[in-house]
Amino acid sequence: MIKKMIKKWLKKIMPRRKKNNKILFESNGFYDNGYVLFNYVRKNYKEYDCWFYTAYKNRKITPKDIRKKTIFYYSKKFSFARVKTFFNLYTFSGYFFSQECIPEVDSDRLKVFMPHGFSYKMVKWYAQSYVSRSSHCIVNSSFFAEKFQEITGNNHCQYVILERPTYDLFFREDVNLKEKLNIPASSKIILNMTTFRRTMTGGINENIFPIDIDFNSLNETLKEENLYYLIKLHHMFDETDLSVFGEYSNIVFLKNKDIFAWGLEPTSLMKYADAMITDYSSSGTDYLLFNRPIGYLIPDIKEYADNPLDGLLWGEDTVNYMPGPHLYNEDDIISFIEEVSNGVDNYALKRRETAKLFHNSSELKEGYCKAIAEYFLEKKN
Repeated sequence: MIKKMIKKWLKKIMPRRKKNNKILFESNGFYDNGYVLFNYVRKNYKEYDCWFYTAYKNRKITPKDIRKKTIFYYSKKFSFARVKTFFNLYTFSGYFFSQECIPEVDSDRLKVFMPHGFSYKMVKWYAQSYVSRSSHCIVNSSFFAEKFQEITGNNHCQYVILERPTYDLFFREDVNLKEKLNIPASSKIILNMTTFRRTMTGGINENIFPIDIDFNSLNETLKEENLYYLIKLHHMFDETDLSVFGEYSNIVFLKNKDIFAWGLEPTSLMKYADAMITDYSSSGTDYLLFNRPIGYLIPDIKEYADNPLDGLLWGEDTVNYMPGPHLYNEDDIISFIEEVSNGVDNYALKRRETAKLFHNSSELKEGYCKAIAEYFLEKKN
């Protein structure tokens, strides 16, 4: 009798589930777009069953507030027939797209693809595969939508102009990064976020930097200018032994696991930085929203543009969309450091113009996850 009463009571207070209520979010791990949107939807749309499908166990433990039965890894069997909505929000996984677990055209399922970021790279090798298996593709702006359609040649996928879920992280209250790294409050931070480079044969170039750097000399310049240089390694180099670089007072090498240990996400680092050094990476596109100085480290631009696996959206003319000093050697990096230290910024207007091309809105504003959820889970139902 008591059990029946409890069940009846629970039915009244529990949200009613939609008939086709299962949503699968895919990402490389417990971070980036897929994970951020998964967290938002499961907390704000309780009428849906949210599942997270990932390639790697990036963190030692599953976040405590997530039921373990909602987390699935690629090594386990998974029935895709149970899922009606797919969010593939990280480019390097794409298991259920690339492995053809679901058909290319399936009107009964909502299949949403979003690159992990919008960069200067051609990305034709994955864009064609992912977009062809998607009903919708989320892009930052109509400028990128036109370019994606051009390089994929795909006409059936609907492009939706929204922006990255991870931008909501810029509004989250996090730890004091300077305190964590023992950086004086008066010191400026330059954040280095560059892409990994493929060899012409498709392997991963083991050189983390495209130029030779004398870190001892660079460190002395940073000390003189009261600047700290945070070098965030690409996740492809997460297993790199940092001792190979040596230890320096004003240069800090960071891997994903270091950032996770502080309760931060890699994207969150941007809001702490006074300036950035990047290259063809999507991090530079994201950082445009802050309208702070950006230096582009591109000594290999011709080689990169000619790479058949990656390439650049506008070939060597890509430099026209890089609103900041173009850095080709260590001396250029030092000049950029000195400009940041002295408050010299000759590219503010050009950055703003480029941001308007690359983003639906060139102003940061909270609610990126909300906009995506409302579009696909409310307007589409």
